Amino acid sequence: MEAFAEGYRYELGALSIDSVIVEPGPVKTELLEKSATPADEDLTASYGPMATMPTEVEGAFSGFMVENADTAADPMQVVNDVSKLIAMPFGARPLRTVSGADFGVRAFNDAVESIQADLLEALGIAHLDPNNDAGKG
Repeated sequence: MEAFAEGYRYELGALSIDSVIVEPGPVKTELLEKSATPADEDLTASYGPMATMPTEVEGAFSGFMVENADTAADPMQVVNDVSKLIAMPFGARPLRTVSGADFGVRAFNDAVESIQADLLEALGIAHLDPNNDAGKG
């Protein structure tokens, strides 16, 4: 999804349409409690080593949420961050917005941003980035 959003950002920027990525940290929801499990256990077993992945990921995610319960944001924080993005003019919206606790996401994004800018420049398409001064106007 992130790759699509980035591609759309550069393709649609010429039409004054921003594409952004909102990266929420832990958010207090009932996601795990309301998640469905596969009904056909035989079919799931046929997936081989991948058959246990959903359970493993759910267990790790559940543990992460328990360990970080004190940093979990109210879902309205994400709504408020999205509302702020909507209110910004074209070209002012950042590609990525961390909503709530970041657990290193901001540092990762900062490291990738300069590499990405250099790549766009090398490809001769830096003007397609709405946050690049060459892309504004």
